[in-house]
Amino acid sequence: MHIAFRAQPLYNSGMLLLTIFLLFIGNGLPNSLLGSAWTAICAATGAPLSAAGTISMVVMAGPILSCLFIGALLKRFRTEQLALVGGVIAAASVAGFGFVKSTVWLYVLAAPLGLGMGLLDSAISLYVARRFGAKQISWLNCSWGVGAMLGPVIMSRALAAGSWRGGYFRVALIQGAILVALVLSMPIWRKAAAAEAAAKEESPAQGTPITKFMRRPMFPVVILCVMLYFGVELGFGLWGGSYLTVARGVDPARAALLVSLFYGAMTVGRFFTGFLTAVIPNRNIIRFGMCGMLAGLALLFLPGDGALGFAVYGLGCAPVFPCTLHEMKARFGEIDAAAHLGVVLGISRLGLAIFPELIGKIATATNFFAFLPMLLALCGVMIALSETANRMVDRQQASAGKREESAHA
Repeated sequence: MHIAFRAQPLYNSGMLLLTIFLLFIGNGLPNSLLGSAWTAICAATGAPLSAAGTISMVVMAGPILSCLFIGALLKRFRTEQLALVGGVIAAASVAGFGFVKSTVWLYVLAAPLGLGMGLLDSAISLYVARRFGAKQISWLNCSWGVGAMLGPVIMSRALAAGSWRGGYFRVALIQGAILVALVLSMPIWRKAAAAEAAAKEESPAQGTPITKFMRRPMFPVVILCVMLYFGVELGFGLWGGSYLTVARGVDPARAALLVSLFYGAMTVGRFFTGFLTAVIPNRNIIRFGMCGMLAGLALLFLPGDGALGFAVYGLGCAPVFPCTLHEMKARFGEIDAAAHLGVVLGISRLGLAIFPELIGKIATATNFFAFLPMLLALCGVMIALSETANRMVDRQQASAGKREESAHA
């Protein structure tokens, strides 16, 4: 399979895109539930406060495995089939969380939840990356942000009603309804597959060995940069609510709403990023976003409940991942196989498993005193790696230009 980042889709269907965006909304819903209700879950199950990072690590093992094996899976199954299986597993796991009464079951259900979410995410992300442009990639991530934003809102209402379990049940029902929409849209997916098959016959593509792809000097720089981004985004979403309740004494329901504000700002930012990509280079948008993340963290040192800081940090996060994904073409050339992009995302998502756990361990050990300084340091390293990747691209382009001039001389 040849992943070219296209300006126009092979098969243009508004209903297909609507279904895809709905799937990502549903996949984003559980993402921030644990962080929003964690203090209440601890009280009900007896789990230690620091266990959220470990549970998150178990959840994130699923997306990592899914990314690494998605290339092989897509050779045997269609995208919509993998998305349906992943969605069913995730929805069932979310419903299971609502019945949990002991800490061990939090870990047991975390594994299938991560696997289901990762399978759907990997299949749909690669589908959109291969068929659509930067605008649709940004809006896909915007859709995920809608779900991540609505999750804390749903949980906040459940907490206000006196039960965090109701939040999980409601999310599972919404996910089930979205899966029904996926089943009903299967004929559209088949038409899109037929259109793609015809295009492949006209322009067959060659593949590049994964080992050669991974030996490129750009590979470790991009991997570490995306790892850090994943880590500081999820780490903030997971521990931001606990930081507000423990370090600032904010009411848990209010803290859940502010976590929702973070994801809401990120969602709004990604919607407008879809338009900005048409007029501003990806690397500049990434720079603006990363600087916004630093500004949001700086604002959290000011007194108050942190609402402005949460909003600015979310706006800063908004363009970083979708623009970095679309910038892969500039950094690596054409992405030659689904497995290649899957390897990049799979290894990068180790950041989802490593950094939230690290942030949580240090934050809880210091009563959240080290929470903000740690995020600032990680963001600083992320920016340095991103700029290193930009300089490497510039050198590659300059070298290619000199070779072309020599060839014409």
